[in-house]
Parts: sequence; structure tokens; C-alpha cells
Amino acid sequence: SRAYRDRKLGTSFLVLNFHHVCITLREAAQRGGRGGAAAAAAESAPALEGGASQLHAVAGALGALGMDTLKEFQDQLAACTGKYVEQALGSHFGPLLAMVAKAEHAAAAQGLPPGTPPSGFAVNDAAPVIKDFAARWTTSLEALHRGVMKDFNRSSCGGEVVRAAMSQLLHTYTRALDLLKRAGPEGAAVARDAVTIPSIMYEIKRFRAV
Repeated sequence: SRAYRDRKLGTSFLVLNFHHVCITLREAAQRGGRGGAAAAAAESAPALEGGASQLHAVAGALGALGMDTLKEFQDQLAACTGKYVEQALGSHFGPLLAMVAKAEHAAAAQGLPPGTPPSGFAVNDAAPVIKDFAARWTTSLEALHRGVMKDFNRSSCGGEVVRAAMSQLLHTYTRALDLLKRAGPEGAAVARDAVTIPSIMYEIKRFRAV
């Protein structure tokens, strides 16, 4: 992946390869135990990345060593997917991610409970970030979706990555609103005027269905 100048493309290269290995191992389990109970279970199990039902289904065909190998690659796939999602979201929603990360890091350093605004959290600094998000979130979502599908060239794992990115964005935005709501009357006023969570969820459903 270091051969790519674009870090995000390098990460997508790793995601594609780990995804391919996971599929190959599952297919090997099905071929190796074809005709047996393990193969039948593997063929009927849901094709979910890292799904416990599928892991149990292929266990008999792969054996203990094969299962350890599959789990290792699935863990690598999950880690690289998370890294790609972080990079992709940063390209389109960088100020929002940076604001939340900075506030939560400061809160943790001050020993505050999760979601509590740290001392020094300035609503005047957060308000422009929320306003900027409101002005371009729909077009940014579309650009994010196009970028992911381009990077994964319509691979079968592209949809999974899109859904992971949308879920992470929604989670981060929810945390941003929670910080504002707990930052006194001024913060609560900014949160009231912000894009609502249901509005974002409604838009996200379009991309999750792809």
C-alpha cells in the first residue's frame, strides 16, 4: 500500500486484498468439506463480515488453524476498513471530526464523563463548524459515496465500506450535538438550529441500500 501516493487509495488496496482473502478462505472451507455437514452449514450461513454465525459454520471445514487464520484476516479487514473510513470522512467532514476529537480528548484529559464539554469548549468556535456542515452535508454525502465506490471499483465490499462510513458519520455528528446541548443555553440554541438526526438518517438510507 506504500506504493500509493494517496494514503486513502493505499488503505483501500489493503481492504480489497483482505476482503479477497476472507472470501477465498470461506470458499476453501466450502470446497474442503463439500458434502458434509460443515459445508452445508457454511453455504447456508449469512455472508456477513466477521459474523459469528459464519465463523461457526466454517469452523469444521477449516479446522482450528484455518479458523485462526480467517479470524486474523477478518480483524485486519476490520482495522483497515476503519482506517479507510476515518480517512474518507476526514476528506469531506474534517472540521466536524476535528472538533469532536479535540473536545473529547480534552474532556478525557480532565477526567470528565463521556459527552461532557471540557472547560474551554467554545460554542462560538463550534457554531461555524455546525453551520458549515448544515450548508453542504448532502452534497458531501454524495461525494463520499462516489469516492468510496470509485476506490473500490464496485467491489462487493464497497457497499459495506459505504455503510460503515455513514454509520461513523452519524455517530460523530450525534456526539457533536450532545457536546453542544451540554454546553449551556448558547450551545443548546446551536444544537436546536442544526440539521436533525432523523434528516441525516433519512438521507443515509439511500446510500445504505446501494
